[in-house]
Amino acid sequence: LQTDTSNAYYTESIYGINNHEQHDEEQSGVGSNNWAIAPAKTKNGNAILCNDPHLQLNLPSIWFEIQLTTPDNNNYGVCFAGAPAIIIGFNNYIAWGSTNSGRDVRDWYRITNADNNNYKYDNSIKPFSKQIEHIKVKDGPEIIDTVFYTHQGPMVYKDFDTAYSDWNSLAMRWAAIDISNDFRVFYLLNKSKNYSDYRTAVSYFECPGQNIVFASITGDIGITQTGKYAVKWPEQGRFVLDGSMPANEWNTYIPFSQNPFILNPTRGYVSSANQHPTDTFYPYFYMSSDFEFFRNRRINFLLDSMQQITVEDMMLLQGDNYNLIAAESLPILLRAIDAMQLSDSANVIYDSLGTWNYENNAELITPSLFQKFWTTFNTMLWDEFVIPNNTKSLLLPSNYASIQFIKSGLAVNYFDIQNTNKKETFADIALMAIEETTIWKDSLLQLHPDNLQWYKYKNTSIMHLAQIPAFSRTTIKNGGYRNIVNATSERNGPSWRMIVEMDPKQIKAWAIYPGGQSGNPGSKYYDNFITDWANNIYYPLQFYKTEKEAEHNAFFTTIFK
Repeated sequence: LQTDTSNAYYTESIYGINNHEQHDEEQSGVGSNNWAIAPAKTKNGNAILCNDPHLQLNLPSIWFEIQLTTPDNNNYGVCFAGAPAIIIGFNNYIAWGSTNSGRDVRDWYRITNADNNNYKYDNSIKPFSKQIEHIKVKDGPEIIDTVFYTHQGPMVYKDFDTAYSDWNSLAMRWAAIDISNDFRVFYLLNKSKNYSDYRTAVSYFECPGQNIVFASITGDIGITQTGKYAVKWPEQGRFVLDGSMPANEWNTYIPFSQNPFILNPTRGYVSSANQHPTDTFYPYFYMSSDFEFFRNRRINFLLDSMQQITVEDMMLLQGDNYNLIAAESLPILLRAIDAMQLSDSANVIYDSLGTWNYENNAELITPSLFQKFWTTFNTMLWDEFVIPNNTKSLLLPSNYASIQFIKSGLAVNYFDIQNTNKKETFADIALMAIEETTIWKDSLLQLHPDNLQWYKYKNTSIMHLAQIPAFSRTTIKNGGYRNIVNATSERNGPSWRMIVEMDPKQIKAWAIYPGGQSGNPGSKYYDNFITDWANNIYYPLQFYKTEKEAEHNAFFTTIFK
């Protein structure tokens, strides 16, 4: 595959509306958004880059905001405490940001023991290697654990623990435990001046795979899916593999030049939101249990329709609360319900859902009603996946799969609820779900009448790392949810919102994050950004050009001699 040829036929669809229909599990709420806009689509004629990585929200914040300046480089953004480079940010020439690729980089192998010290492989015998782990226990004796390793990776359990019999004899092959030098990526990004430098830098990224977006003061925009991915035969790794067969190994890797990427597309923007990175023509098999199907389409729909884009437009987009799951499912569900069969209380909910604009805004009640209704409906729809007594664990089909099934009529065999004598239809379970939602609402109104507001129902909380309530912030007043561009859920959300305008005369940037610059709970700077973050208010970033300028204006500087 030639790089320019592959670019022509599979990267035009990168991070666009995907054609894949498969999805295996519900979104965790951990994901990210990023995009870059070409100068031709912006009001000021400068490229604009946006990024908001969605992570678990904790105090102190995972991010530390910093300007890092050397005689040769000047960078601004966020880093992990102690990191030697800016992880997400910009310098005098380029800006960059990341989302997770979501691609599966972990396989499981069933190992056949030859005896307690050896295992079978390719008609021969190989010895286990053993590593002694010493686990310190406060006020208790040290625990010593022997971990058995095959050439594929560590054994999770090894026949000695019958409580985990399903996991016995499984070895884990996981790219994340391979030796890599991913910090080299950020060291080089901090020094990069153009697209070529950026491509060189991201070529070193191995795991976890990232979609690294790029914009420059010269007007170039691009995105690259980075990572070290094994070449796999179709469906390899979807189920447990026979660990004795060489054909099941990771023998070769996809060349970096054939990872998905795009530079300056004609549509005038690039974007990623953890969705499928390619169309069906991509020659390599890959899969994921967590590809996104809603944020990506909403972002691309809005960017397609925009011209003369401003920074303020991008702030609104990062804070967009439109619930695409509701927009695509509710009309079908409500059409199936005969309102004449509903109780008076259920009719109130029916009318509320029918007139809702699908915005998950903080103070609204209807998003709470929809979430309860949709969850109840899905539980009834997929009751076949519930195993009695929790003897097995099965993943329910995703929201996207549910909507596609009910749209197409393919779910007809699943409408029947297993533990009733009646054979239910789609209309039956939709009506039952709205009546059950009514009972829930009436009960909640009696006990906690104010808790129906969306922000109280979802209860976004930013917890202290040690789970100390006094050092945490709970019931934060904001909108959004999983699969919404503003992906703020119960415990996860945008951990850093950043917008950078690549003005060649002076780069301008705005950002906000849910925390503060201090890790001391007694400091007023511990959580002073949270309220503005919840209200989608941004701070202009002070990107100083000289040491003297920083000394006169910055709150705190450290100068290394």
